[in-house]
Amino acid sequence: MSDNATSWLEQINAKKGGRQYPDTKKVIEIFARFAKDEISPEEAAENVASTLEPLIKSDPTSPRITLVWSFVCDAIRAEGSSPDVSKRLIRFVEAMSKFEVKDESGETMKDELGEKFWAELPGFAATFSDYGIAVQPSQHLELDEWLAQATPYKNATTFAAIALSDDKSVPGVSSCLSRCMLETLENSDAEPSVEKRMKVYIPAASIWILIAGRKVFELCSRNAVEGLSVHKWNLYRRKFGEIAGDERFDDSVRAGAKKAADEMGRIFRM
Repeated sequence: MSDNATSWLEQINAKKGGRQYPDTKKVIEIFARFAKDEISPEEAAENVASTLEPLIKSDPTSPRITLVWSFVCDAIRAEGSSPDVSKRLIRFVEAMSKFEVKDESGETMKDELGEKFWAELPGFAATFSDYGIAVQPSQHLELDEWLAQATPYKNATTFAAIALSDDKSVPGVSSCLSRCMLETLENSDAEPSVEKRMKVYIPAASIWILIAGRKVFELCSRNAVEGLSVHKWNLYRRKFGEIAGDERFDDSVRAGAKKAADEMGRIFRM
């Protein structure tokens, strides 16, 4: 990660708001070392968990606790296109889940939603869904700014697809898959125009299939995720094929859609 850490470190250094708190400052320092490959994912997780334990015991609802996930999402959005980086970040998330925080009576502490520290990774799924892998609505941005979301969205999708494909314990990724397919292939009336939307959504949607297609088909076959089914699999395969043959879209969009459609066909015939 050391060769590609610049953009992630820039994101970390931009998180000035919590620096007045010693625990947040230390977490930022840990992530800076992690970004430079100076410590392993497991070492980083152990250091973060021990740093935040006093805060959890004194105020388990403090937003400074889940700030750790915004740092992870910064890394995912900046560097997630690299499989090595994504796998390293997945190792960090999984390592965090091995730690626990107990109160004075020996009970495992939980956040305000009842999620256990850190076994249930409280706050991760919400932070990843709302920030890490989110595409902001077009009405809040200029068109160029909206289109610029394509790269961080694809990076985050690479992370999520690798986690799904490898059966890693990263909460929330399957619901992000369902949302991506819905927004890409069924939400054709949304703004901006479909030609512009596909520049952002098709690269990410195709990543789900190219990296985790067999797992996606398994989830569809078992109706294991709301919004996914064999019917939807066949619908999405057809939609990818239609986009691949539609000259309204630029070559990169059509090529990505064709790869996804071909891979879905191959998986279905297995």
